[in-house]
Amino acid sequence: MRSSAFRGRSRRRAAAGREHAATGRSRPGPQADRESPEASLIEALNEDIELELRMADRHIARALAAAAIRRDPIQRSACDRAAAAMRHAAALSAEILHLGGTPAPLAERLAAGGGWRGGASGLFRRYQRRLNAAARLGLFRLEEVLHGILRELRASPPPCGATFRTIRMY
Repeated sequence: MRSSAFRGRSRRRAAAGREHAATGRSRPGPQADRESPEASLIEALNEDIELELRMADRHIARALAAAAIRRDPIQRSACDRAAAAMRHAAALSAEILHLGGTPAPLAERLAAGGGWRGGASGLFRRYQRRLNAAARLGLFRLEEVLHGILRELRASPPPCGATFRTIRMY
């Protein structure tokens, strides 16, 4: 004979199953409330857009500092890096739209400050994780975009810290 607690639990499960059949949700119970993999990927891509725009903002500030002391090669390098970061953000925004999401408004978050402190290896790891998620979900177009970003990051030489320290001294 079954205990009353077991019968109560089985009645709740049956009621949940009937509700599931009526509402047409894909999975009854706590799993139905979880985010889909696409939704979490869209949120991660929004964070990447924010990161790229912060990096672009930082490179623009460096270009302006270099222009103030007439260091044209440093200014060109910083401008090129800012343009690359903005291209990456635009490509990621297009992929979010393609996935059916909307790029999050960033004005208030960018005004709050902060920035990327992870370095180049952290940036590569971050995009590698996004690439693995896209491969798992079968999002080939996103994979191509991420491969392009990684290729571009590998091709650009690292910024010279000594040159930027020189700018700050003036």
